[in-house]
Amino acid sequence: MGERRSGAGGRSTTVRSLAAVGLVGGAYVLLVVVALLLVVTPLVGWWLDEAIDPILLVATVVGLGLLWTLLPQREPVVPPGPRIDREDQPELWELVETICTVMHDKVPSEIYLLDEMNAYVADVGGVVGFGGRRIMGLGVPLMRVLDVEEFGAVVAHELGHLHRGGAVLGALVYRTRTSIGRTLAGRRGSHLLFERWASWYLRFTRPVAVAQEAAADALAARATSPAAIAGALARLPFGSVAFDVYMRSDYLPVVEAGHQPPFLEGFDRFLSSNVAQQHLRLESGATFGSTAGAPFDGHPPVPERLAALGVDSADYKGRPLPDAGAVALLRNLPLVESQLVGRHVDRGIQLVPIPWADVGRKVLAPGWARERAELVGDLPPSFHLGALPLDRDGLAELGEDVGRHLGRSFSRPEQESYGHHAARAIIGEVAVAAGLGVEMVPGEPVWFGTPPDQFGLFVAYDDVVDGRAEPQLWYTTLDEAGLLPREPVEPVGPLAPSEPSAVDDATASSVDGPPATATSPADVPFAGLFAPLGGRRPEPTMPRPTAAGDDRVRQEFEVPVGMGRRQHLVIDGSAVSWKGESVAADDVRHIAYSSGDVLEVHLWTPGGDLRIRMTANGRNQESSVPAWQALVRWTEALVEGRLVDAHLAELAERGRTTVAEQVVTTGGVVVKGRVVPWSVLAGARFDGSSVVISQRAYDGATELVRLDAREPDVVLLPTLIAAASTSPSPADAAG
Repeated sequence: MGERRSGAGGRSTTVRSLAAVGLVGGAYVLLVVVALLLVVTPLVGWWLDEAIDPILLVATVVGLGLLWTLLPQREPVVPPGPRIDREDQPELWELVETICTVMHDKVPSEIYLLDEMNAYVADVGGVVGFGGRRIMGLGVPLMRVLDVEEFGAVVAHELGHLHRGGAVLGALVYRTRTSIGRTLAGRRGSHLLFERWASWYLRFTRPVAVAQEAAADALAARATSPAAIAGALARLPFGSVAFDVYMRSDYLPVVEAGHQPPFLEGFDRFLSSNVAQQHLRLESGATFGSTAGAPFDGHPPVPERLAALGVDSADYKGRPLPDAGAVALLRNLPLVESQLVGRHVDRGIQLVPIPWADVGRKVLAPGWARERAELVGDLPPSFHLGALPLDRDGLAELGEDVGRHLGRSFSRPEQESYGHHAARAIIGEVAVAAGLGVEMVPGEPVWFGTPPDQFGLFVAYDDVVDGRAEPQLWYTTLDEAGLLPREPVEPVGPLAPSEPSAVDDATASSVDGPPATATSPADVPFAGLFAPLGGRRPEPTMPRPTAAGDDRVRQEFEVPVGMGRRQHLVIDGSAVSWKGESVAADDVRHIAYSSGDVLEVHLWTPGGDLRIRMTANGRNQESSVPAWQALVRWTEALVEGRLVDAHLAELAERGRTTVAEQVVTTGGVVVKGRVVPWSVLAGARFDGSSVVISQRAYDGATELVRLDAREPDVVLLPTLIAAASTSPSPADAAG
């Protein structure tokens, strides 16, 4: 039955391909006939009446023009990016040539690098797609988010679209759909008739395109491996979104200001930021939760494509990015970056190289001053940031002022938008004028000040304006940053009175009243597996693996995984084995674990991730709990210290480090845009499903923030915070 169904599907696709080619050919023939009729009709009239009607003469001119447009034209070739030669980039050329050899396909005559998350193969310079030369475009950002094998699979996939062994009809449909897409994207104005026909054609030929995508996936799997093309398919949706956000929000604004920051360095920083990790989770959920494609899109949903490759989607969901990626194939990256960036600026404009560390001071700060002057003009001498509006109504009033200054009238949404732009420009300019430094890292909020005393002014302001925090947060942040005058502040717009926050109470108690008693590490009781702030974690009960050649610790467990099934778990020295996969401790880059009815340990490595899940309900606890505890001790002994040390090194170098969405500085922990100092914090603890960071209070401790322990590295926070709180700040060390 399966073979018969497949054959019917194949015949259906072939019929659609024939119909699609016939439609295009038929439309072409019909237009030629119409053009010939327009040309011939006046001649027939002249032959019959020996006179030419002026109106029919116009028809002749129109017909001749139509015939000229229908004549096959040699397609112009516009380089999509810098062209690379074998001598300049031998490793990249070698990869492409190797894949072409494996696929028994011709090697592209030219390879271009692209500044986009894309790759393609095209025959250009010919007539209606034939008789030209083959070129290939390879996106440098794409090379960053894929490893070498995955990138090779993408190259094979693109070659598969025009593979000489593939269906000729499918290739014709592919070329036609591509041409229609380019035409629709490049049209300006109203072309309703063509747009309706094109939309119908794209819908009609979608099954053909879907079948060809599946065929290209299969070719790529044979040329490389199913795991390689599956990994690429899983990472591409996130990579596309991340690169688009990076370019729009971080990179291009700096380029448009006349500067050239490091292209790939900035993208690397963005990929490791909180914003990128949020997009990774959202995009991963959307990608693997999708079961239907767009009506015009010829790409099937990712889960469907992975299933066709014979791989399990769960193994590829939320995979971390490779450490370096296929971009390691490229030589002389600074030159490549400068060539790519040149496409975004007008000819004759010379970009000034700038490190990301200087972007805040040399690009953002002058930009805020210009924007403030443009939107609101000069500020009153008595103005201070405490007078900014703190709700949407106030932003709309500020937007009205902007409109009057510009001589324009805005709608309510426009008023709020312009008011928000003006407020942020004012905040930035005033903070810089007050002597605060500006740090801009791609993907992170703008920070004002100098480590360890830095403030997320924009984050705090937006939280208050959007209703996520009380106005007191804004005033407290300004006060700590030294931007709030001591006299009472009269805010713009009505504000409800707010009670002092718990953090403010705790801060005040540390100055005016007796603070919570400082305890030595020995006095702090351990809570679960981790100690609170100021304490030390207990030594792991599992011995460390000994030197090579000696006996090693080996533990084996049969653990329940649900539905009456059991899996074999092996902890063998510095390696863990589960479901036939083995992970070495030194390869682990991120960890997570949680407890409940399901016990879980999640290990991320450059090659993928290993998720160990076991049920703990009822009598299953007898076998699952000891296994889970042994796994956690294994990560404590062999993994966690290395990861925490890396964060401490970043903390010492930059003054702060980020774990999941939590920022830790040398001065304290960032909560809602402000640094809560160590003297206020009561510690961090793991409660099984979350990591809770608390602050001191007279009646014990109150919760500041709660983080999901299943997120990568959140479980590191109790240890990291304990270590960071006892480390001297740069100022203390200097003193």
